[in-house]
Amino acid sequence: MLLFLVSNISAQSKSNTENVKEIFEKVKNNYETKNFYSFNIKYQLFKSANATVVEEFYTGKIIKNEAKYYSKINNTEFIQIEDIHLKINHDEKAMLYLKQPVSSYNSLIELASFLKFFEQTNIELKQDTYVCELVSKNITVLPYSKVIVYIDAKTYCINKQVLFLLNQQNFEDDKGNIIASNPRLEIIFSPVNHNPISGEKFVLSKYVSLIDGNIKPSKHLKGYQIINTTL
Repeated sequence: MLLFLVSNISAQSKSNTENVKEIFEKVKNNYETKNFYSFNIKYQLFKSANATVVEEFYTGKIIKNEAKYYSKINNTEFIQIEDIHLKINHDEKAMLYLKQPVSSYNSLIELASFLKFFEQTNIELKQDTYVCELVSKNITVLPYSKVIVYIDAKTYCINKQVLFLLNQQNFEDDKGNIIASNPRLEIIFSPVNHNPISGEKFVLSKYVSLIDGNIKPSKHLKGYQIINTTL
């Protein structure tokens, strides 16, 4: 799950950039100051910038429970409990175990830090929604040519992101021919729930066990390969 921004040399673009930065800082403050939140995410991949037929679809979720974080993208889970970070890929039956400070899932809230990677910006207010359009530089390290972020102007919650991908992918056209195209990824966020979330998602023993001083997958994840970076 990922969000980005802009800068430009013209006076008008500089003003736009400052406006976007201010809005993104309010988004960051909105999420950072809440002890609890959760929301669902839908990912929709289209074969081109203007295509209307969804080629791939999967779901995700993000939960904050005080200083603990959980997210899921399709069949991969990410868990942060104190200084323990887990990434679990259920398709590959593999788990990454490492220690790192709580990140607050910065790709969600640290939006302003990405401004330097963009050279054009446009911002509009449409029906209580800020629409921030960010265009990448001609030479960029980002995998996107353009990003559009939709932000609720009242709550400063993210409603939607649209990512225009630089790398081409192969798709099948109506006649069954394989064509290369630059896809568009739409990420849609559900309304935010601020009620506390309880349950096993934030219980470390659900995922790993300490056996003879070694970190092992829990019984629930028996057979999973574990990569322990703390050794």
